[in-house]
Amino acid sequence: LYPLAETEDLPVGVGLASLAGLTVLALAVVRKFPAVLVAWVLYLGILFPVSGLLHTGPQAVADRYTYFAGLPFAALFGGAAAMLARKNRWWLLPFAGYLAVLGTQTYAYSEKWQSSVSLWRHAATLDPGNPKIQFNLAGAYLRAGRPDAALPLYEALRVEYSGRNVDLSYASALDAVGRTDEAIAVVLAMLPDDPGYSAARRLAGSLLIKQGNPAKAVEVLETGVLNGATGDDLIRTLHEAKTLAAAKLAN
Repeated sequence: LYPLAETEDLPVGVGLASLAGLTVLALAVVRKFPAVLVAWVLYLGILFPVSGLLHTGPQAVADRYTYFAGLPFAALFGGAAAMLARKNRWWLLPFAGYLAVLGTQTYAYSEKWQSSVSLWRHAATLDPGNPKIQFNLAGAYLRAGRPDAALPLYEALRVEYSGRNVDLSYASALDAVGRTDEAIAVVLAMLPDDPGYSAARRLAGSLLIKQGNPAKAVEVLETGVLNGATGDDLIRTLHEAKTLAAAKLAN
């Protein structure tokens, strides 16, 4: 996928020129090769809903948008191969070679889809300064059990693109590398600005329990409930904290 960019950064002129040139070419050969125009019109028609004129989602375009739209050209390619093969079967050789090249490229490109990490790393090479990509790449590292790789990405994001999702994920990464005290400090610092933030309250409670401070966890979670924090996970964490705090007090 290719995330949204500022309008002035998009090669709109090149795209419009290519569109016009290919349309003129298809019209120029329509009498001799009408299938070319048919394939071109079908391609444009299928691609139109995801062309960006009617935009949805965080990305400007994505490779997958062209998969179905490319079918008319596949049919055109096959028809051309069949037509030329009737005249001379040797024409099949360049077509077969071209298919082999496409197959090799497809196999190589499929490596980028092996995991979320490989996918977002590929996206990062296309747009290394995009904070959404960096955030998703850090999350992919974290989910893959590589918090050490996620931490520098979150740290960079916190400097330039602060936000509660970044801070919360950063705290999770800190905890994953054994820096639980720092993780707690990060989450607790978020609460004064958003006292009803359920995810932050639940994470703070879980980390405090892990730290061996269930009484503080109860305090943090109950304050969150009073400020509108909700959720089954939060309530379960609160119940666990109360149970552990009571057991600790009894001992």
